[in-house]
Amino acid sequence: MISQRYLPGLLLFTLLMKCFGAAAGITGTVADPSGAVMAGVMVTARNSDTGAAQKTVTNSEGVYAFPGLPEGRYVVEVEHAGFQPYRSADVAVVANNTVRVEVQLTLETHGEAITVSESASHLETTNTQMGELIAARQAASIPVNGRSYTDLLALQPGVIPASRSV
Repeated sequence: MISQRYLPGLLLFTLLMKCFGAAAGITGTVADPSGAVMAGVMVTARNSDTGAAQKTVTNSEGVYAFPGLPEGRYVVEVEHAGFQPYRSADVAVVANNTVRVEVQLTLETHGEAITVSESASHLETTNTQMGELIAARQAASIPVNGRSYTDLLALQPGVIPASRSV
């Protein structure tokens, strides 16, 4: 049994050990293919056993850190638009040890295909005349009571009849 007079000291010692002792974690930098550091990149550390995940974003120097992780095996994942996802599995975190995982992203590859097709022009460029054959059956079915035969020209595509002034 612990004496009452040692209890405050024991509580303080436990608190200090939590804050300063047994520091474990994962840290590193994220760089692009040229080696330049990348700021604002999402990094995830996921415990392989429990599935618990922590996320952080790289700072202006491209550095990320997961301090105070519980011991265990972790998967470090890095994702950023325009780059292929990065995954480092089986990162072992043990007490009093900070593991460095340096990441160099590779550009995402895009495959595009452009298909160009060509078709012949339907524009007559050698002749300015335009015409269409109207079948007898079509002509017979059009009521022309009091109209001129020239009104049949309005049946052709692209023809707009001019209004007559009376």
